[in-house]
Amino acid sequence: MKFNGFNILREGTRAAWKELIANSFRSFLSLTGITIGIICIIGATSAVESLEAEIKNSFKKLGEDVVYIQKWPWADPGEDWWKFFQRPTPTMNEYLYLKEQLTELEEVGYYVEIGSTVIKTPDVTVEDSYILGVSDNFFQIISKDFKYGRFLSPAEYSTAAPKTILGYEVALE
Repeated sequence: MKFNGFNILREGTRAAWKELIANSFRSFLSLTGITIGIICIIGATSAVESLEAEIKNSFKKLGEDVVYIQKWPWADPGEDWWKFFQRPTPTMNEYLYLKEQLTELEEVGYYVEIGSTVIKTPDVTVEDSYILGVSDNFFQIISKDFKYGRFLSPAEYSTAAPKTILGYEVALE
């Protein structure tokens, strides 16, 4: 009997098949373990990729090429809060100065946070409303889409027209 590669492959396959049949429960457990392992790897990879995409999307909303100058850090200042409290608050005059001096930049914007407050009209009261005053080019700096309506026109902005932009939840109130 002459052995060649095909005969070796056929005999190896036959021996492996006999072992699988003889130890079917062990084979089942092995295949189950491999399947669970593959599912876990796929799930973990999907979760990491989803988290990475969400973080990138969050940074994209802030602006990929934007520098923020402000009094308070974005993270909790912890024990150094007094140091940040003593910093001066950026003013409108400083904004106008920077806008005039930094001519090589596309946009220079300004915003003032009033924070969480109560908004009252004769008909409606909305609690915990977050108020933000912004320069007329602010939404060209950060990406924010409006579902309805528009931003203030330059004329409305420069004449301090009594207009506002409402967020979705406040508009529903």
